[in-house]
Amino acid sequence: MVPTAKEMATAVKFMCDKLLGMNVLEPVSYDAVYKLNNVLREQGDNKSWEFSVAHDQGLVFRACADRHRNIYNPVVSVDGISVNDRNEMLPPLSKLDISLELRYQHTGRIHRWHFDQANMRSDGRAQQGPRYHLQFGGHAHDDRAHDMPIKEPRWAHPPMDLILLIEAVTANFYPNEWEQVRSDNQWCFHVQMAQRLCLTRYCAKLQEHINVSSGTLLDSLWGDRWTAS
Repeated sequence: MVPTAKEMATAVKFMCDKLLGMNVLEPVSYDAVYKLNNVLREQGDNKSWEFSVAHDQGLVFRACADRHRNIYNPVVSVDGISVNDRNEMLPPLSKLDISLELRYQHTGRIHRWHFDQANMRSDGRAQQGPRYHLQFGGHAHDDRAHDMPIKEPRWAHPPMDLILLIEAVTANFYPNEWEQVRSDNQWCFHVQMAQRLCLTRYCAKLQEHINVSSGTLLDSLWGDRWTAS
């Protein structure tokens, strides 16, 4: 279920090289791909590994236009992903914070979604919200004036790693290119590896609740319910 760091490096490089070759990723992303590949390969055959992709050196996708013809770039960055398999009750992600920003070229406006897990507070209590969630807004690191004034809602959502988010961005924003890769055997092989990493225990949790629980699914996914013990 848990790939090695080297296997993850191979997967990320394949997908990014593919999208660079199709002009879905901008050439400015080369540096981020190169650095990420090196960071993961240095961790070798370990099944505990970590990486980040800085906000100012993220994966920049080809410019798109909204319905008002305003131009923006989807940008993916990673505050941090740490993988280890120390607890069989949870997906093997000890840290998960990955984001998609739509950065408008002429106005500076930013729309941001991030996939996260509930943080533990200093008093030992979990942050309000589902353990794994999707949130709109959060901090715009380059310009705090663009921060959203509210943090809610936190939507229950399966964990998303870099590979799954790259696939989702490609499918949603670049449908023509998506049609070319969605049945590619190598592409699917690497996505399936990421699915096993992120979704195996999440899906088991859903099935466990449906089969035996008397409470609600959302309650069972809440940060103070789905714990490591």
